[in-house]
Amino acid sequence: MSALPALRKFATPLTIGASLLLGVTGILLFFHANTGLNKLAHEWVGLAFVAIVALHVAVNWRPFVAHLKRPLGQAAAVLFAALLALSFLPLGGGQGQGGRPDFALLARVTAAPLDTLAVVLDESPEALAERLRDAGYAGADYDSTIAALSDNDRHAQMELIRVILGTPLG
Repeated sequence: MSALPALRKFATPLTIGASLLLGVTGILLFFHANTGLNKLAHEWVGLAFVAIVALHVAVNWRPFVAHLKRPLGQAAAVLFAALLALSFLPLGGGQGQGGRPDFALLARVTAAPLDTLAVVLDESPEALAERLRDAGYAGADYDSTIAALSDNDRHAQMELIRVILGTPLG
């Protein structure tokens, strides 16, 4: 256990720093005000935070156990365990019953044939299909859909939409 005193110097400062970063980036993400690397930092520091918390608990094991013996500590543990369990429940049920409208719109756009998208984009279906074929989507035709051309892969769909809109990658 001789390593624990040395680790104690890092456990709390890392926990505080990671908590601040996760809190600020989480608020930015919640309000859709994130820019640059906020989302990436939130995700990766969130993963590292699991290890940081484990380190913090390890070097503060006795106080941690003491908290769990008290009613407030037990209530907090039960509350957050329940919130974690509830976070796995699906929201919205089915289409038209809630859920994210941007995802619903994306699903409809990716399911629409190119000739339908061409009307919205004020372009010819042939021009859209040709742009996709030039970008390496050999099977693109006026009745092709983004979903079919991408094998329903969300990342591939975004790339196809970039090609269709003529926006640069990156």
